[in-house]
Amino acid sequence: MYGDPSTIRRILTELGDTWAVVGLSNNEQRAAHGVAEVLQRYGKRIVPVHPKAESVHGEQGYPSLSAIPFPVDVVDVFVNSDLAGPVADEAVSVGAKAVWFQLGVVNEAAWNRVHDSGLDMVIGSLPGDRNTSVGLSSGLSASPGLLPYCHSMEFNITAEEEALVHDIADRLRAGDSPTDDDLAEELGDEVRPHLSSLVTKGWLVVDAQRSLTLSRIARAAISSGRDIGGAQA
Repeated sequence: MYGDPSTIRRILTELGDTWAVVGLSNNEQRAAHGVAEVLQRYGKRIVPVHPKAESVHGEQGYPSLSAIPFPVDVVDVFVNSDLAGPVADEAVSVGAKAVWFQLGVVNEAAWNRVHDSGLDMVIGSLPGDRNTSVGLSSGLSASPGLLPYCHSMEFNITAEEEALVHDIADRLRAGDSPTDDDLAEELGDEVRPHLSSLVTKGWLVVDAQRSLTLSRIARAAISSGRDIGGAQA
């Protein structure tokens, strides 16, 4: 990841609340859709940027950054790495204060150009992952509403937890609504600590009937096909 904790903290708590989310559409299976919802929930104004210019989460969409008729503070990028460079350059030209390339979006040349222009930048993290939480830990007093936001998603899960997430996803696709007791009865009581950990990390949601389901961002991460683990077994 490019971007130290102090930069992450500054982007999230000091640089402003208007975030242009490039690549955001009404496709709920894309990570941009879930992340934008979380940003909005915790006080950020999201501005969808997509060639279709769709309205998303109640906000008017625009086909490009330059088409937005008001200033944006942060440009959050969910596009192919090859397309990310021009987006970063456009972010500089429209006067954004920071650029955030999300997981899987890497362009070192763009990183250099953005930094040379004096903007803050992060590459290779999602708002809400472990590095974001670390970055916010000393700045929460400035924005206490971001505390649940920065802890809302932890991507560093174990191999056992990752297997359990996929198992639950398969059950949900088959029309089941498993509870923790159902899984413990079938897989053994040793599954309970893993379920508790996944709820804490934001991968699983428990409803009033104790049925387990995947969080919106977890569904997007799985549908993207990327390695969702990234931790030791």
